[in-house]
Amino acid sequence: STVRIWETHADKNELLPSGDRPWREGHVTGRLHLAFSQDGTLLAATKDLRKVALVDFVSGTTRRILDAGSAIETVCFSPDGVRIAVGSASGLHIWETATGQRLHQRSGRVRALAFSPDGKQFFVNNRHDIEIYRAEDFSVQGVIEEESLPAVGNKSAIDILVVSPDGRYLAIKDGAFLGALHVWDLHRKQLHASFRWTRWFTNLAFSPDGKTLAASGGSWFNARSEGTTKLWNVETRQELATVRAHDGL
Repeated sequence: STVRIWETHADKNELLPSGDRPWREGHVTGRLHLAFSQDGTLLAATKDLRKVALVDFVSGTTRRILDAGSAIETVCFSPDGVRIAVGSASGLHIWETATGQRLHQRSGRVRALAFSPDGKQFFVNNRHDIEIYRAEDFSVQGVIEEESLPAVGNKSAIDILVVSPDGRYLAIKDGAFLGALHVWDLHRKQLHASFRWTRWFTNLAFSPDGKTLAASGGSWFNARSEGTTKLWNVETRQELATVRAHDGL
């Protein structure tokens, strides 16, 4: 796999030179997972199926390599960049980024992870359930159980979790082929909305104000539908737009 990085300022959209950085072509193998620390100084990139390289983005040097011991499914930093969480086929792994010290580990396949914006909680899928951890001591504070999330499609293990910037909502993507999308109200501790989209979608994101939720993907059978993005108003649960990349965007 090859990693390409663009400058995204309003007045430019330029591909940055890769130089001699360790994520250039030939250094990243297997399924690629990437994550930036919030301050933009660290890039985590899967080095092979079971390892993550922590790269100093300014210098391009690899600070350390972390071994999850099995195929990596997801990677994310804590908001302050002090910790990195990795979900793999064998379990959950959390390391301190500065030292590489392993802080926590639990067994059981993990496909989705997300930290709360304040870094006090993190969310981990346990097949159809979602465990809510306190980041300070890794204790489980609660569980969003499978029964709380209606089977909108063919139910499968959860594979995407995203928290809104204000910490109010947790977006949950069911891993089914035609997946379900749920929005959980973390304050009220109840389901806020559920959607079904007849597309195979792979990304979820909230707008910076948390009012809009975007899902992108496409049809497994139709290459022209790749790059389709659907937008919903989170509060009203109304669909706002469907944008197709092949239409000229």
